Amino acid sequence: MKNVLILTNHFIPSDVIASFRAKGYALNFKKHGLYPIVVTRNIIERREAEYIIEKHELYEVHRLPTKQNSGTTNRDRWIYNRHAFIQSLFGYIDRSPENIATYDTFSHYLEGLLKRQKIDLTLSIFSPFCLIRLAHDIYDKSGIPYAVDFKDLWDNRYCNLNFAPTIKDKIYNFITRFYLRKWVSKSNLTIHTSAPWKDLTDKFLKFDIQKSIVIQNGYEKELFDSLPEKSNQKFTISHAGSLYNNQKLELIVDGLKMFLSKNSEDVKVEFIGGNVGHEKDTSVIGKRFRIKNYLTKELPAENFEFIDRISRIDLLNRLKKSDVLLFPTFPLAPGTYSGKIFEFLGLKKFILAAPNDDGVVDELIHETGAGISANTADDILEQLQQAFDLWKLKKPLYYGKQEKIITYSREKQASVLAFHLKKNFFQASYE
Repeated sequence: MKNVLILTNHFIPSDVIASFRAKGYALNFKKHGLYPIVVTRNIIERREAEYIIEKHELYEVHRLPTKQNSGTTNRDRWIYNRHAFIQSLFGYIDRSPENIATYDTFSHYLEGLLKRQKIDLTLSIFSPFCLIRLAHDIYDKSGIPYAVDFKDLWDNRYCNLNFAPTIKDKIYNFITRFYLRKWVSKSNLTIHTSAPWKDLTDKFLKFDIQKSIVIQNGYEKELFDSLPEKSNQKFTISHAGSLYNNQKLELIVDGLKMFLSKNSEDVKVEFIGGNVGHEKDTSVIGKRFRIKNYLTKELPAENFEFIDRISRIDLLNRLKKSDVLLFPTFPLAPGTYSGKIFEFLGLKKFILAAPNDDGVVDELIHETGAGISANTADDILEQLQQAFDLWKLKKPLYYGKQEKIITYSREKQASVLAFHLKKNFFQASYE
């Protein structure tokens, strides 16, 4: 059994995609001869200042104290922005007080952990950058090999076709590239969530493409298979999660309006958890924006329901009862899946993606037979009408290829990664 140190900013019970990625590794590595030792931030409520070590059957987790960002006034931000630039010149490229504190806390703790426990490999899950730096530090001090999992790009804005970097962006990008190339240079493997993002990162880092692989996000098969099979009394069309201003939401809304104008009875449209309190510049495809008022204005009240954020299990149970799952694609951000699409696969419901991204999402939907991509409002109307007519006749709407879909479970993706880790780092032990 080889001990694999997993450095991650997010881990259960954190309810974000990054947490589920790390959880998938922790739950599935041991069966492949790799024992996960997870080191993460402590987000346990009312215990954030404590060091917590948990021993589980399949893995162990070390939770380290977190420090919140300090300083919210204009003066604080003015000082911080200038201080952050100076710090970035010395390798603190996260430019966040919390992440800089994370580096210091992790570094001190890992120094002691490595004296107490034998580690055979480090797996660093980006972001933040400091976790990659830590893996490089451990290699320099102890000779322990490491792999880097880029669950995101170094800066997701750079996959956006409309992104026009400012002078400040270019300066920070130059500094980031300098340090990232240094920290990744001695790694034997980098991991990415899509082929286009892999190619973009390999080019940015000048990394050997023979040492980089794709491990997608996925869904927890056991959890999703345990969801009760229930249905709503009305034909239900659902969207879940945040929405962004480059997702062409107006295309989907126009298609919904056309469909509802012809089918006002027995139809419900629900958008779950998409509202935010303010516009926020995001790293992938632009700004989140206030959608509740927009959707309420555009869609008829008798058919539309907007639901604020709910717990993940409540969300999954609700989506499991839906008939059509709406998935706005990212046409201006090639290579972007979003973790939500894999959860939609696990729900075994008809997926209607729009517009056709002519890329990874459309390829995934066609490979798995889980739905269809629509390019126009008329296409959306046609697909919804066909689905509704089948629903009225009590005929199935969904014909997903389960043998394909299961390859995108967290278990299968973790197995693929375990194979590559053993091949690249422990070949002599597993031949």
